Amino acid sequence: MDTKSDTPNYYDCLIIGAGISGINVAYRLQEQTSNKSYAILEARDSLGGTWDLFRYPGIRSDSDMYTFGFEFYPWKEYRTMADGASIKEYLKDAANNFGIDKHIRYRHKLQSANWSTDQQNWSLKVDTPQGEQNLRARFIVFCTGYYDFNEAMPATIPGIKDFQGKVVHPQFWPEDLDYENKDVVIVSSLLEFRLYFASIEYLLTKVWYQVGSGATAITLLPNIAKKTNKVIMLQRSPTYIAAVPQRDNLSYWPAKFLPVSWTYKLRRIQFLILPFLFFKFCKAFPDRARRLLKKGAASQLPEGYPLEPNFEPNYGPWDQRLCASPDGDFYKAIKDGQAEVITASIKQVTEKSIHLEGSDRVLTPDIIVTATGLKLIMAGGAKLSVDNEPLEVPQKHLWKGL
Repeated sequence: MDTKSDTPNYYDCLIIGAGISGINVAYRLQEQTSNKSYAILEARDSLGGTWDLFRYPGIRSDSDMYTFGFEFYPWKEYRTMADGASIKEYLKDAANNFGIDKHIRYRHKLQSANWSTDQQNWSLKVDTPQGEQNLRARFIVFCTGYYDFNEAMPATIPGIKDFQGKVVHPQFWPEDLDYENKDVVIVSSLLEFRLYFASIEYLLTKVWYQVGSGATAITLLPNIAKKTNKVIMLQRSPTYIAAVPQRDNLSYWPAKFLPVSWTYKLRRIQFLILPFLFFKFCKAFPDRARRLLKKGAASQLPEGYPLEPNFEPNYGPWDQRLCASPDGDFYKAIKDGQAEVITASIKQVTEKSIHLEGSDRVLTPDIIVTATGLKLIMAGGAKLSVDNEPLEVPQKHLWKGL
């Protein structure tokens, strides 16, 4: 087949998105198909994806960098988890080191893609700084992530529009937000869960929302607690929070004697195997795992601090995602009196207060942070079609046999 690789605006492969997955795909293309042409279309003016978009205080990875990072470009620091700026710099270094940066087309947003059966290629309409551009490609790889970069998940909280203080979503954190000596309430993503669907078709054809594990709130709380007067995390139900060491102590000393390449492999294997074994332990012995995690939480909190109801999840460990707290910073903020956790539902938000269900307590924050999850979107919102017929994703999608 004639790939037409010498035709202007034609590529063997177009990668959509210059985040961590887009850079990884580009490296694999270069490594395994060195004679194929490719480009990365990035809608924003910088690489990094999530790590370029999110700017809230303390934004970090919530999994270890040794397995989250690239195998071909290992994470070299001893920090197990890294802040967003460091991750973006790491991605930038990886792209520069392997010449991937030269293939990135910034401010190129894919609007639509149509597959032609006759021509055996994709026709793409792309918004660029110079106007609309038409491209063609044999293959497209979507590395657009799973959420809408332009619109946050709306917070369905009674009366939230009446609140006269500031309401902030972590996805669009204002750079000039002054929270010093202010009272802040973080509404955790566990507070609202209103996702109803009767079939996989409904799930994939409607706009829907992800309600996460509360990881954003758990990351945000200890970082703003350093400046606020008081910060409260308001959650509808608790989650498991494990304090994990920020430095990789297990391979720290061997690294002083082993070759660098061995150390990288050792760390990666270590963080692949140990979390997997812990997950299996939690699923096989949920009661023992629950006691272990509760004991860990109690050891981090002030002596005599009650675990119920704020640290007593009603599900087994790893039935939902387990949240990590580097060096127990989340618990430390509580222990130091800078932060508090409340488990309750919101009855009503008024102009200056938050009223809780079944409680006489009234919260009077200056700022409400709605860490209530992300709005999901497929293919970055691009319209897909086959032979000019709109592509019905539910009819093409297979998930666990459905």
